[in-house]
Amino acid sequence: MKALFVKQTPEKDRIYDFIITLNSRGVSTFEHHNLDDIDWEFFDIIIFDYRVPTYINKFEKELLNFKGKLFLSILSDSSSFEYEELKDTILERVNCWVLLQANEESFNKRNYNYKDKYVLIPRFTHQNIDSSIIEPDYNNKINKIVFIGRSTGGYSFNGKNYRVEGLKRIYNNSFLKNNFWGVLCDDKILDSDYQDIEYNKTFVYSDKEFWLNTEQWHTLLYKNTLNLAITGHTKFGYRHPVSLATKNVMVGTFDFTNDPYKWLFSEHFKDISYQVKEDFSDFEDVLTEAINNRERTKEYAYRGYELYKDYYELNPDNSYKDHIWKIVEDQFNKIGIEFY
Repeated sequence: MKALFVKQTPEKDRIYDFIITLNSRGVSTFEHHNLDDIDWEFFDIIIFDYRVPTYINKFEKELLNFKGKLFLSILSDSSSFEYEELKDTILERVNCWVLLQANEESFNKRNYNYKDKYVLIPRFTHQNIDSSIIEPDYNNKINKIVFIGRSTGGYSFNGKNYRVEGLKRIYNNSFLKNNFWGVLCDDKILDSDYQDIEYNKTFVYSDKEFWLNTEQWHTLLYKNTLNLAITGHTKFGYRHPVSLATKNVMVGTFDFTNDPYKWLFSEHFKDISYQVKEDFSDFEDVLTEAINNRERTKEYAYRGYELYKDYYELNPDNSYKDHIWKIVEDQFNKIGIEFY
């Protein structure tokens, strides 16, 4: 069996663990970005990284004549199904949607029976977890909150930014400031066409020249007990599995189980972090508790590590472990798709 992955978006790395798993299970996988010169009959599966419907529409004739399975994957943070421009003929031809989250609200905007066609895959694994990570010794950790991050999330906090406001509260609290090390790597709000110039001047602590590579960030997590995990675009992001893998506990989180839609294994991601109210009314109190209650932090660290081992640790080749693949494969089988 041969599968072609057609990449269209910057988020394409979010599906690579799935692609690698197919390859490890005997499905020969190929990557391409241009379908003008492919031999359609050579492939049994075509997976479109779905972002530009007009590009897919261009191949309506070929797709309708294609004898294999057609998958569309949605990998963006919003998991939004942009349905307006995709032709009805192609929509009905789709055999499967491969999703990180099931944004059913966006599907419901069109009269379409999507529920029998989607498969959820694990979020934020490949290229975010170093396969050389070994179990850390929690007892040797420094009891401190660390943070390096971008100003993602726009002005979603009543015209302000959650991460910016979190840093302000830490720097205005002498106890928290003395037990914190971190920096915001921007002097404006990322991914926003609108910029509130006066608000941007209030950023604390901001240094757009500061940067750590992945290995240095992992080292910080290994050495310290806590990290500031305030929401950016999503409540559960690419850096959170790394926290679990290094027994570093997240503080300042919201409820992961609704982010804001259903995602694979979300029901298990409870009691692993220090959550604050979304209005930040208890922010300082919760962070103070996190620093002072070393035993509770340790409980979260070990529970989080077990969740990582059970649900997010990949094989050395970055493919899913057997029991995770079985969960994903069963979803495919239920909609009549088998890999052999």
